[in-house]
Amino acid sequence: MLNEAHDQNTIWDDLKSHHRALQGVTIKSHFKSDMARASNFKLSLDELSFDFSKNNLNERTIELLLRLARESGFEEKREALFNGAAINTTEGRPALHMALRGSCPDHLDIDGQNVKTRVDETLEKIRIFSEKFETEGFFSHIVHIGIGGSDVGPQLVCKALRHLGKKGRDVRFLSNVDPDHFHDVMEGLDPEKTLFIVASKSFTTQETLTNARSVRNWLAQHLGDSPALERHFCAVTSKTEAAQEFGIAHNNIFDLPDWVGGRFSLWSAVGLPIALYVGFDNFRALLDGAKNMDTHFLNASLETNIPLVMALIGIWHRNLWDFPALCILPYSERLALLPQYIQQLDMESNGKSVNKDGKSVAHTTAPIVFGGSGTGAQHTFFQMLHQGTQVVPCDFIAVKNPVHPLGDHHEKLISNVLGQTRALMDGYTNEDQPHKNFEGNRPSNTLWLTQLTPYTLGMLLALYEHKIFTQGAIWNINSFDQYGVELGKSLARKALEKIRARS
Repeated sequence: MLNEAHDQNTIWDDLKSHHRALQGVTIKSHFKSDMARASNFKLSLDELSFDFSKNNLNERTIELLLRLARESGFEEKREALFNGAAINTTEGRPALHMALRGSCPDHLDIDGQNVKTRVDETLEKIRIFSEKFETEGFFSHIVHIGIGGSDVGPQLVCKALRHLGKKGRDVRFLSNVDPDHFHDVMEGLDPEKTLFIVASKSFTTQETLTNARSVRNWLAQHLGDSPALERHFCAVTSKTEAAQEFGIAHNNIFDLPDWVGGRFSLWSAVGLPIALYVGFDNFRALLDGAKNMDTHFLNASLETNIPLVMALIGIWHRNLWDFPALCILPYSERLALLPQYIQQLDMESNGKSVNKDGKSVAHTTAPIVFGGSGTGAQHTFFQMLHQGTQVVPCDFIAVKNPVHPLGDHHEKLISNVLGQTRALMDGYTNEDQPHKNFEGNRPSNTLWLTQLTPYTLGMLLALYEHKIFTQGAIWNINSFDQYGVELGKSLARKALEKIRARS
């Protein structure tokens, strides 16, 4: 809900007035008054399209929201992002994950280093290492050890692109400090044939280092505590010396710059397991797809800018309609981790109650993000989406052409995308049996990919990154720190000391 005490901007007054005018209007009625609505409220970029016609908004809504973006300084903040300004104000550094895919100025220097040169050197090191990994064929198992952004991103991509995975190659992800998780990930591994990648920017992350030490002990038990152990380890970090002290060879340490946040890091050497699993060329194609979305975000007109329009619709839902949540629904089992990935990207970036000036935010910020893959999700929480007391906007993500066609499976999958979005919008009236009544008028977006490839996946993930940056820019918050995780971790360390003292 809007905080009236802080709301003094004319644009917010105009949006509230416009919102009141639409409260008695249904989404379905917009289609009746505009026969071309399906095409008028749709934006496309190469093999990705964004259909936002099934929302309670019209051309005037978009006009006001674009004005909000301009008056919030969106265009200036976007330029600052790409030009390496220290927009992460609490930590005094830039957020340059776009540079990892070649989308920042070539002349940009940070801390006396040319950003492009640093990125190119790391990419070349990944290329050489992955090609050597392929030709030597020494390892058949890859275990990536990380947590949070150093885990979910590469895991999502590897699972999404498993059809491109090298035959006979196995990739696993170890994140939780839970010993049962360690057991399950390590079960059945051949120590002679397993490469471990330790991903931690600070090389101090408790869960990651605990798991890495236990892996080292496991290897020593099987192979003996010898110099040969270092062959089984790589590190992705900004702390080269700490990785070397752990026992990782300098040539196997990959750079992770301070200006890359964990939840934006899959494009960096954190994506090493992607390159090893699906090949460097496919990793490069992933970066190229993201770069294409970067270029669009920077250069497209505001009216046709997909991340911007998507972000503004989210603002419309969160701040004017007071919808508390957002549901992410990939109708592709290969994208089953996408809701978790966007959950972290959105809620860790924009789950803030203090703005860049250190004052309480003027408006509510990040929605509660949840979701699941269709059609399985239809048999879990869709009851609430259709008939619950809370209206929850939904993002449906669908792939037009399956990787593996099989009978009429894909036609049935896509028919559910169309049927569910229509049901949410139209509803169904049953006065005699109220438990069968659907009020409808529930909003949704539909994102379509022509097919699931490294390139289109890169576009999709970068789209959500830019959407979330844009919302943070409008709310005037820092989307690139995450101090909210620190207190619990600090108290956990004190609790650990007490547990140890008692044992």
